[in-house]
Amino acid sequence: MPKQLVLMDHDGGVDDYLATLLLMTMDGVQPLGVIVTPADCYIQPAVAATRKILDLLGRSDIPVAESTVRGINPFPRLYRRDSFIVDHLPILNEQETIETPLVKKSGQEFMVKVLQDAPEPVTLLVTGPLTTVATALDIAPEIEAKIQQIVWMGGALNVPGNVEKSLEAGQDGSAEWNVYWDSIAAHRVWQTAIPIVMCPLDITNTVPVTSEFVYRLGKQRQYPLSDFAGQCYRKRRKTPVL
Repeated sequence: MPKQLVLMDHDGGVDDYLATLLLMTMDGVQPLGVIVTPADCYIQPAVAATRKILDLLGRSDIPVAESTVRGINPFPRLYRRDSFIVDHLPILNEQETIETPLVKKSGQEFMVKVLQDAPEPVTLLVTGPLTTVATALDIAPEIEAKIQQIVWMGGALNVPGNVEKSLEAGQDGSAEWNVYWDSIAAHRVWQTAIPIVMCPLDITNTVPVTSEFVYRLGKQRQYPLSDFAGQCYRKRRKTPVL
């Protein structure tokens, strides 16, 4: 069976790093690259952490690109600092150098090139805002035909959002951050004919990350990937869940 071509676009939150880890361990997938969008992170440590994760996984053949897009409503600094913490985890810094290459092109330009060069339509896995996708479509509208589908972590349907009223003046608590960061870009992408598999906040209600689960992961230190996931989850238990 041919492998599914996937290009990932994440925005540097703890959930994004774990999604990267899971994607790279899927047998039926051929990753074409990882793009980091500067939303729920500080971009330099987020890019560095992503490259180190790929090194840890033995996937230094997967290029990483830094998107230069900007959103409308910045994430709180409290959330964005996670990128520094993950980048400094000891498990990601056992090597002195990073082998995974950093693409010279911007993330949005890299997305255009990957789609143009792909031999068949590509699935975009987007676990952050849709701004990089929208920008790539503006640069080269013809790439829409090369996108098989977008699997997107974003939105909230029948549950409250995660944009807290205490942090964002004028909000009623219904907005979700990956839309709120750049709702115009989200609208731009949703107006296309690209099939979108939406993974909203609702689905997290059925798979809670409990303390027991985190402790079990953290105890599996003989397995580096489980150890890394446990360290990330333990850190997230101390700050607001995104």
